[in-house]
Amino acid sequence: MIDSCLASVSVHVVSLVIPVGDFEHLPRQLGCSLLRRSTVFELSGDRRGCELWFELDGERAKLTHLSVRDDPRGRFMHDVAALIVAYQGSLEATLEWRPAREHPRLVIAQGETSHPLLDEQPGAWAPVDEVNLPRVEKWLEVAQRAWREYRALRGQTEPDHR
Repeated sequence: MIDSCLASVSVHVVSLVIPVGDFEHLPRQLGCSLLRRSTVFELSGDRRGCELWFELDGERAKLTHLSVRDDPRGRFMHDVAALIVAYQGSLEATLEWRPAREHPRLVIAQGETSHPLLDEQPGAWAPVDEVNLPRVEKWLEVAQRAWREYRALRGQTEPDHR
């Protein structure tokens, strides 16, 4: 399969409201960084141009801005779509892929969609009640566990001060 990139997303309609308390775990689940500016939460992906802005209103945050550009294989957009589905939000957007792909229109209505974007990377985003570590932290955890097992097999029990 040819590697594809989601070049841009044109948002026509978006509606998403999330409890403010959920922002304690959302950055880890989405593999994003969170920046708070007075009444705005900004979630930014690891690629420039992939971000969500939420306006705070009491104990709720409303999505006011969604930007996706140059998203390899649509990973960030997949997670955003899964988030909208999980919180029963709505989205109508046009997806521009390089190279071009089928199904350029993404429609999520009150948390329901049949768009194949959500089928492409199953398990990449967990439900809200499960907290997942970003990919790099998972790899580090696996590497540390393997290092401990290796040291145990070699009979090295003293701490490693690297």
